[in-house]
Amino acid sequence: MEDFPFLQKGKRLGIKRGSDIEPQEILLDQLARVRQEQEDHMPGTLEVPLSNVIFRSFLFGFALTLFLFGGKSLQLQLLSRDDLATRAQGNAIKTIPQLADRGIIYDRSMQPLVLNVSIFDYVCDKRSFPQGLPERSRVLKDIASAISVPLPEIQKRFDATGEPETVLKTHLAQEEVVSLQTKEITPACRVEENKVREYPQGPLLSHIIGYTAKVSSEEMEGDREYFIVEQAGKTGLEKTYEETLRGTPGVIRMERNSSGGVVRERERTEPQAGSGLVLWLDLELQKKLEEGLSRSLANTGTQKAAAVILNPQTGGILAMASYPSFDPNLFAQGILQKEWDALRLDPAKPLFNRAIGGFGYPTGSVIKPLVALQGLEKGIIDEGTS
Repeated sequence: MEDFPFLQKGKRLGIKRGSDIEPQEILLDQLARVRQEQEDHMPGTLEVPLSNVIFRSFLFGFALTLFLFGGKSLQLQLLSRDDLATRAQGNAIKTIPQLADRGIIYDRSMQPLVLNVSIFDYVCDKRSFPQGLPERSRVLKDIASAISVPLPEIQKRFDATGEPETVLKTHLAQEEVVSLQTKEITPACRVEENKVREYPQGPLLSHIIGYTAKVSSEEMEGDREYFIVEQAGKTGLEKTYEETLRGTPGVIRMERNSSGGVVRERERTEPQAGSGLVLWLDLELQKKLEEGLSRSLANTGTQKAAAVILNPQTGGILAMASYPSFDPNLFAQGILQKEWDALRLDPAKPLFNRAIGGFGYPTGSVIKPLVALQGLEKGIIDEGTS
């Protein structure tokens, strides 16, 4: 064993058998020295501390981020807590309006001048729609196919208002109603029965009765709390007596689960029908006035005129006509753009009520009582003057 070459080399290296240093440790030391020599010949990298400007900028950015996160957390948890809770409750509760029957307008002999008819609308709740753009586009495409409306028009109606609900189509055909009710495209949309006005006399009373149409964004933001599917009076008696005629809508509140499905009914309020109006107007006399005015215009070649018949004892309007007139059913049933343009651009201005809004007409005999009152006030004449 003494002649073993490795041990002899170990003797020359000064390694003794049984000592604490093993041969492999010498090899590791050798490798470490080689590694150190290589690093010494490589280009060195100087480590320098960050400047005060950079350090302070970093510290300021961190503090600002912490402040913003803390401020937003404070706003959400304290300042906006009630509002967010209300919104969350609104997302969990599905409100279905129950529209009240609008009050009927009668002439002096109790003949109804307007009627309420039922229609079906397709209403969608945007809050329950898929949030992803591809999925939402797919649902809108299915809806467009089901209600026979072009997809670009559906997307335009969907984005037209900031309200949580939108009406994608009114006056659904019976086959569309059956199809939509038997095949639910999405829980976010529903077929809803509503009431709209019908004016059986057509243009005969348009300037007196006026018309109703879908509520506007401004009306939705007012104090009357309209539903998106409601109609409101826009002109004439329909607008003047809106509070009386509208009534009080009811609601059904349904609890929904996270997927939008209805769990149970939470609340139901029955609607209260609006009050009716009885006018001084005599429908038969109104027809006679319109016929006479039409003949006079035909004989003179005139396109525009107005006429009013009053009861001198009460001041009640027995008949009133303004020519040309328009059909109010166009607005109540959803006027088309081409129909609106025809009325708006007509040089005869059929939407203008000349009986109450005209100017520049010869005053005639109606000015005489005003002249007499002025003379009495100035003392120029007295009660006995003729």
